[in-house]
Amino acid sequence: MTSAFLVVGATGNTGKAVVATLSGLVKASPTFSNHKILAMTRSASGAAAQKLAALPGVEVVEYSWVSITADWLRQHNVVRAFIASHNEPTQFAEETTFHVAALKAGVEYVVRISTTAANVRPDSDAYYPRAHWAIEALLGSPEFKRLRWTSLQANIFTAFYLQTAAALVNEFRETGKQSPLRLIGAEDVPVGVVHADDVGEFAARLLVLDDVAPHNGQKYVLNGPEDITGRQIVALVEQEIGTKVEEVHYKDMTFIDYLVEHSPGPKPLIESIKHDPKEKFYRHFQVEVTSLQDQIERLSTIAAVGGERKDAADSILAAISRLSSEVADASDFVPSYDQRNYAQAIKTLTDKLNVTTAKLAPRSRFQFKSRIQPANAKSDPRVLSNTNDTATPQDTRTPATSTASEAQDAVAPLPPTTVRNYNDEIAQPSSSHIRKPSFSTARDIAIYGQTDLHILLPATASHATSSGRLTDISGCVVDMSRATGSAAPFANLALKNIERSLVLAGNVDGPVHVTSIRDSILVVSARQVRIHECHNMDVYFYCGSRPIIEDCSGMRFAPLPKSFESPGDDSKNQWDQVDDFKWLKAEPSPNWSVLPVDERLEDRIWSDVVPGEPGKGLKDILQAVKIARG
Repeated sequence: MTSAFLVVGATGNTGKAVVATLSGLVKASPTFSNHKILAMTRSASGAAAQKLAALPGVEVVEYSWVSITADWLRQHNVVRAFIASHNEPTQFAEETTFHVAALKAGVEYVVRISTTAANVRPDSDAYYPRAHWAIEALLGSPEFKRLRWTSLQANIFTAFYLQTAAALVNEFRETGKQSPLRLIGAEDVPVGVVHADDVGEFAARLLVLDDVAPHNGQKYVLNGPEDITGRQIVALVEQEIGTKVEEVHYKDMTFIDYLVEHSPGPKPLIESIKHDPKEKFYRHFQVEVTSLQDQIERLSTIAAVGGERKDAADSILAAISRLSSEVADASDFVPSYDQRNYAQAIKTLTDKLNVTTAKLAPRSRFQFKSRIQPANAKSDPRVLSNTNDTATPQDTRTPATSTASEAQDAVAPLPPTTVRNYNDEIAQPSSSHIRKPSFSTARDIAIYGQTDLHILLPATASHATSSGRLTDISGCVVDMSRATGSAAPFANLALKNIERSLVLAGNVDGPVHVTSIRDSILVVSARQVRIHECHNMDVYFYCGSRPIIEDCSGMRFAPLPKSFESPGDDSKNQWDQVDDFKWLKAEPSPNWSVLPVDERLEDRIWSDVVPGEPGKGLKDILQAVKIARG
């Protein structure tokens, strides 16, 4: 009997693309060219089913998948299967019955559709993400080791996310009238919606792999190529109808009320969909951001006398810092694309606070700067020498003189101060071969547009690590490790457009996004690391989750050097468990490898040469770490 691929839900959102893609792949496959495709549907006479029946190698089967047994699977000689089940309260019982049947029938491999990764948790308030978690836990149990499986945790589908917008466009074209536009998304938070056809094609490509062992037990998170906000959806609708949308409701959940009203199942279960952790955190975050924006705008109304305005600004800064920490703590259930958006919102708040306080502060005719170095910086000669913020003789005055001068300065209004540009300072010619920007008035660290420099952040910059950005760097050594120790890690870090450079990024409590880096070395410890479009790069790191690479080549990975602080249990370091999202073949990805031990930089290089030896400069460091200068 001819062996078969079974597609459960063949005329559904993803099933159609699975069948269509399989039809072409199976025909061209030396291994599976004699296999047929069973497209299971509730109605073989429907238009979608008839269209699938016309494809090569496809046989439409009208059957209820919840009735499938091990005997049925054996009779049809099913060797691999795809299943997209429903989201009704009976999902767990019915889908696991299918998997038990597959196990007993000797099915080799199953690809299943899950739900948004952030929600698949045992403590999710919504019932169906808990069901998906339980199904994955069941499949991962020892009793199911003979059945190989992959779960696709796709983000919300494009058609579902935009359906109300499409309905309004159609209504306006037919009647010239508008109903309120009800969007489930927020006004200004981007969402990486994904097309169901893309998910289906991905599933089909997994099903025809000769060796599926590397994908066994994997849970792949699938997002679309572009994010879209609620405001952008409104703009698209207005472009289509040629006029302004009259009424918009963001984050509208009335469709759940409709489901509750018409569902035959327990209504409290359906209502629980409103309470997923990602959604709850989003609401909390928006409330906090709105409150902080209001507080920043009210700063100008608070008297500067007695330090009241300064206390208010410090309170706002502390609240922003707490919110940044909450984002980092939420990384377990908030997807990476949402984390980026949250980080950007925090940066916007920080920038707004910086600008507001700078405008409100009078410019003094002289400045007081502390000569006192932090205890952990006093013994560091690199911090003690050539620090831009070191006080000059005219800065030192007695407290009495200071008070009198301040009172005198308050008599006449003075021009406001400007926001300090540390990148301009870094780029200025200097007698020292090391630049040490303090970021003393900044809330986060952003270094960009630098070439052929040795940049070292002293420990005194640790107050500015709410987020970090390093962009457009060439031929540099950038050491941020001293400012980002275990007590002051970055909340998140973005590295982009870097070439022929050594970057010591330090500790990151959240995600690291690495984009467009080549011919360079990176040292970092983080919870999550995602690398895009990078080439010929060595990475020494600690990673608390599986690192991801996409569109990369020549990547080599090694654990942190001994001279760098490890943020956690070394046994949990997944530095060598790299997932290449653009490589689905059975053999190992050619785009990355483990850096051979004999080719790793010696400990002496990290401890003595990289910090900057006396009489040695940038050229010597890059030569020692084997980075060729342009």
